[in-house]
Amino acid sequence: MIDRRVALLLMLLASVAASQERRTLVVPRDFETVGAALEEAVEGDIVELQPGLYEENLSLKSGVTVRGRDAAKTIVRGAPTAPVVRAVDAEGARLENLTFEQAKQESSEDKVTAILISEGSVVLDGCAVWRASGFGVHIKGGEHRLEGCRVRECGREGLRVEDAKVTVRECHFSFNTGAGVHVRVKGRITGHDIRCEGNKEIGFRIAGEGSEGALTALDARANSIGLKVDSGARATVEKSVFIGNRTQGLYAHAAVSISVKDVECKGNQQAGILLAEGTRGEVVKVTCASNVGPGITIAHAGTKVTVTEGICRDNRSDGILLVKGCESTVLKSTCTHNEGSGITAADKGTKVVFTDNTCRENKRHGLAISKEAVGEMTKNLAEKNRMHGIGVLDKAEVTLVKNRCLDNVSSGIQFWKGGHGRAETNTCDRNQQSGISFFGAGSTATLKRNTCRRNQVFGVNFLSGAEAFKVGRDNRLSSNRRGRVGR
Repeated sequence: MIDRRVALLLMLLASVAASQERRTLVVPRDFETVGAALEEAVEGDIVELQPGLYEENLSLKSGVTVRGRDAAKTIVRGAPTAPVVRAVDAEGARLENLTFEQAKQESSEDKVTAILISEGSVVLDGCAVWRASGFGVHIKGGEHRLEGCRVRECGREGLRVEDAKVTVRECHFSFNTGAGVHVRVKGRITGHDIRCEGNKEIGFRIAGEGSEGALTALDARANSIGLKVDSGARATVEKSVFIGNRTQGLYAHAAVSISVKDVECKGNQQAGILLAEGTRGEVVKVTCASNVGPGITIAHAGTKVTVTEGICRDNRSDGILLVKGCESTVLKSTCTHNEGSGITAADKGTKVVFTDNTCRENKRHGLAISKEAVGEMTKNLAEKNRMHGIGVLDKAEVTLVKNRCLDNVSSGIQFWKGGHGRAETNTCDRNQQSGISFFGAGSTATLKRNTCRRNQVFGVNFLSGAEAFKVGRDNRLSSNRRGRVGR
């Protein structure tokens, strides 16, 4: 018992001694320069900068905190030939409430990083980095954290992460010449509440095999691309927005794995989301609206993506476009008021499954499949579209089961110029042309137990060289203005 009490007493005394050893070194009160204070500082010390301009280049030490009282009024300006702050193997070092900038350079060709961190573990909290000629913050190796920081107008990327694990929270990366954030060479980043705005290149990029990102509440707007994931990287993106970017809102390509959930892509100058070149993953509960390109584009052989509960509206192209040999599934999604079709699949090698989707009031078809693509469409609603409810076009092959095609300006379903397949238990009512129509040579289908009622022309119609076949009595073709079958 006595030994235990002695041990506890010794621990307490050691703790008190350690706390007494921690010092706050104030610049310029105690030291003329920050560098002099850092030379004196030991692990656990705080170097505190009073408001003012400090024209120095600094080297961080392990366990030492360098902090200002007010970042807006406490500025460290380094010579442009070296990083303003360099941290090499600095464990437990911190920078708090400071602004870092470089003095003007004689040559614009030199690109020097403002804060260079190699290995160790460093925290940047409440700091700002302005107008570095190179990277704002460059991290190579180690495990680090940025919180409440602002990095803007740098000559290269705002933040570059290489072979390091970094957590970023509540930070802004704006108006940089390169990307706002670039994670590469097996870098790993966890980000929450990050804003990337007005960067000349990409807002946020994750690239290369072994590189990973887990992003929540990312706001990427007015960049060249909002978010780019490429070259074998992996990413999860949740509760984020991509607005007004000059090309895509979100672009993933080159054998990446990605999960996108609860995301909004609005007003981008090309596709809201583009997934291509071997991308694998899922898109869940996204809203893609008012983009100049399609709301969502999925493209290329090897690309396999499932879209679930997406909303694609008011895009100046298709709501969802699947092309160039991709294999994808679209489930329970709503595509309305798009200037193209609601959902389109095209090109030889493309294989799609569309189930439980709603495509309403699009300027072309509700759903379309064309150019030798192959697909299955089940339990979709295609209503009040300016052309056909479902278009099977240009030698495409499709199986249609239990779809409803209602009140479309053209036919409920049209097989056009070699479009072919099987149509069973579909309902095609009140369309302004026929319920089901066949147009052109080679357009044919097996029809079983379909219902076509109250259409303005025929229940089933054969046009412009389509070879008429006997339509079985198991198909209900009633109350159509010109009759059951037109030949």
